[in-house]
Amino acid sequence: MIRKSGISAVLILFVLLSFRGFAEEEKKPVTKLNYKSAPGEETVFMRLRRSEISLDNASDKQRAKFGIAEYYFKHNAYLDAFRAFKDYSESFPPEASTLIAKAYLYKIANLKKDTGVAANIKKEIFENSFILLFSKYKTLLYASAFNNKYEIHYYVDKIQVFLNGGNFEEINP
Repeated sequence: MIRKSGISAVLILFVLLSFRGFAEEEKKPVTKLNYKSAPGEETVFMRLRRSEISLDNASDKQRAKFGIAEYYFKHNAYLDAFRAFKDYSESFPPEASTLIAKAYLYKIANLKKDTGVAANIKKEIFENSFILLFSKYKTLLYASAFNNKYEIHYYVDKIQVFLNGGNFEEINP
């Protein structure tokens, strides 16, 4: 008889402690992801996702795809960013934004320490280049959906990409 009441008491104690644990878990604050977004950034991202799916206008769809890839990179989702920039660079004709996409691919490959992929991307970038006939460098500009301003300087021996006035990536052949 003592055994049954002792077991019952242990079970009741266990149940009460379990409920107490659940109540304490509910009081814990919900943690967010490990990155901080600028105000409204997720809204812009979701609008870009909808635009990519629903828009028929090629230039708006192109801008949306670049913005999505840029968002992934900013939040260190490098695998998603790599896939998105790769798709972007293969889907649209060569211009400033496709060169920036390849610079992102090059930067991601270097961040992941994948020298083989970085070398292939560098080769792609410079095999499509053209003979430059100017004194210093040629400049290309691009503004993204997230209001980031890109500036590309084509030199005879390198390409520099600037993001919002700061050096983003430098690629040498």
